[in-house]
Amino acid sequence: MYNAQDTKEIAKQRAKLVLFDEEKVNNTNSKYLGKIVFANSEIKENDPESKYISSYTFGDKLFIRSFLANSIGNNILIQMVEKGIKAKVINDRGSEMVTANIIYKLYIDGKEVSKTKDGSLYDEYVLHSLNINSCINDGTNTELFGEELYTDLLNHPELLTPGNHKMKIEMIPVCPRCSDNSKPEKILAVGEIDMVIPNTIKVIESDCFPKKQWSDPKLENEVLKAFKKRTDAYKVILTDKDYTVVKNEYGIVLRKGFIAAVVFKNGNDVSYEYLNFERVFDGMNFQSLQIADMTSIPGRIPSKGKKVNASCLKYLK
Repeated sequence: MYNAQDTKEIAKQRAKLVLFDEEKVNNTNSKYLGKIVFANSEIKENDPESKYISSYTFGDKLFIRSFLANSIGNNILIQMVEKGIKAKVINDRGSEMVTANIIYKLYIDGKEVSKTKDGSLYDEYVLHSLNINSCINDGTNTELFGEELYTDLLNHPELLTPGNHKMKIEMIPVCPRCSDNSKPEKILAVGEIDMVIPNTIKVIESDCFPKKQWSDPKLENEVLKAFKKRTDAYKVILTDKDYTVVKNEYGIVLRKGFIAAVVFKNGNDVSYEYLNFERVFDGMNFQSLQIADMTSIPGRIPSKGKKVNASCLKYLK
């Protein structure tokens, strides 16, 4: 809480702030300030409130719209003043604010599940707009800002038990160039919706596994044999298009290798890991396939794997 002196000084400094131009507030804005609303299709500026939904079946399309009292850029400036930064200092640094940004956090039944990556929505319109549209699931393979919340949730089958749940989304400002003592922290908008998890969850291919780039059933079987001690090794996805030949500084061949995604299945627990595989060259022949060190292909480190929903297994061919 601010004391009376703090409040007076903050008001004084805020009055001196040079703010970004903002859109005009309409009646819908004023009613939903600080809130996030939900719909099954993109929410446009003049859409009636009857389009908003209060209940959602997981797997259906879901879009959100945030209504703000101030633009994200101005929210950041105001929060900096509230943290004790003088208006003159902020005004002198105004040009640095063009990278104002947001993240979304998603909660299920009060538990934080995921958030969007910092810096993934750099766009100057966030400095001025009082309405921010985002997509949670558009039902296609196109990845839009906000959809990683949905895919992250999809990969937490332990939370997706059939029945009724509560989903909450928070919008938080991000200022990449703000110092640690001036970074914004206040939630700008929040929305909650009842979420129904069906017995069978709808998934599309992009929700699931990486794309196969190389088809070689014999090689895929060799990879699986390398995991003979792991009974949960289920399938191999060759994500490279061919071997990469590795040579030493004198041009002598040392080995050849590739990166593949190995799918593991234990009951309804399904996940995949990216791993390096190699065949060492003995001067005459390439030896049998083996799991390699992560650095065995210079300049290429395997990406992290993840859990996936068991419904994704239908896409493994």
